[in-house]
Amino acid sequence: MFPRGGEKALDKTRFERFKKWFPEQREYLSIVRDPDYQGSPDSILLTILGISRKNLKPYTEDLFSLFRENQEFSELVSGIQGYIEFQDILDISINAELDFKPRTAAEILRMHVWNRHYCFYESLFYLRDSISSWLDGNLLASLALLRPFLELSVLHIYRHVTADKNGHEKHLEWVHGKKNKPNFHAMVDLSVERIEAAEFCNTERLNLLKESLKKAFKNLCAYNHSPQLDESISTMSKGNLAISAESVLFYLVVASFVLRQVIYLFVLAYPTSLFPVDKYKKWGVSPPVGLYFDEYNYAAIREFLGEGNLETLKLQLENCDDVVDLMSFYNSCEDLPDETLNELWANFCKQTKMQMNSSITDRKKRILLSKAVIRAINWASSYTEKDNEGRMDNDTLDSLMNSWRKLKDW
Repeated sequence: MFPRGGEKALDKTRFERFKKWFPEQREYLSIVRDPDYQGSPDSILLTILGISRKNLKPYTEDLFSLFRENQEFSELVSGIQGYIEFQDILDISINAELDFKPRTAAEILRMHVWNRHYCFYESLFYLRDSISSWLDGNLLASLALLRPFLELSVLHIYRHVTADKNGHEKHLEWVHGKKNKPNFHAMVDLSVERIEAAEFCNTERLNLLKESLKKAFKNLCAYNHSPQLDESISTMSKGNLAISAESVLFYLVVASFVLRQVIYLFVLAYPTSLFPVDKYKKWGVSPPVGLYFDEYNYAAIREFLGEGNLETLKLQLENCDDVVDLMSFYNSCEDLPDETLNELWANFCKQTKMQMNSSITDRKKRILLSKAVIRAINWASSYTEKDNEGRMDNDTLDSLMNSWRKLKDW
């Protein structure tokens, strides 16, 4: 049918057409939502997830149409946005004065920067795929992905509160497969115990937070292991070829519940999130890494948790040492003049190779654009390390396939 070499040429054409779906180098998408944007919840969700509406199934459009005025769906969307905001408060502290060992620059980067917040960013990855699966009608996948999201988010807090003068070396041992992580219940207990802000909170509510996280994890484990009859999605969906309205609503309730308890835990671990400041007037687009929320970050968690809950937490945590010290430091810094702010913006655009944006003068646009860039850099630093390069190159895959071939036949 084909001339000599025709099949090979056809295979190459098919491969070239298929290859367009795979990036040739690492890419990290970072989206910062303008809090003043008043779009529908489904439009906001698609923006957060980086999904184009033209790629949606008819099922998903019908789902959006049904939930457009639904309070629970709106809360889920605001919860996702609220969780995403915490990437702006993740710290990088080196504690050099407590570390008497001589360190090279590479060692410092390895100990304190590379993969430092891997668990948080990996949790975002699982959360996105969980929500995307739900929107696509894949209920079992959406629930199964919620468990690793929950575990990774708690593991991030566990690492945050147990880090010592040696940075997160113990955490890195787990990241690189050299050490097992603690069980989930132990991580929850120790995380809450070590959070400094916990001593200022209501003990009964803290215990309720711990128990709710443990119970959620236990229930979600069913969809990663062996669900009992009444836990089965097939049972809930009244068959094995379709889904039911009950299962769709079940995910909506469970996901919102999990997000709310996780965000409460993050607020306790990062109490300055309750006290937003104007970082731009103190440091322009180059603020200290982590440490503070601004008005845009705060608006997202306020929308999800509610003003009343945040005011209660503020009253409880305003005397927490972290809050007192960091607010004191903020107030001790002088406001920068417009000339300096403009210089910092010009330098930022130059360093990030975005000179086309150097003419932007709008304060909010500068803040949101710089956030997007910094978030993308943090994504990259959470996954990039020299030791990991080439782990899944062609030679590795060939070796893996050869091993499997030995087991193909009995």
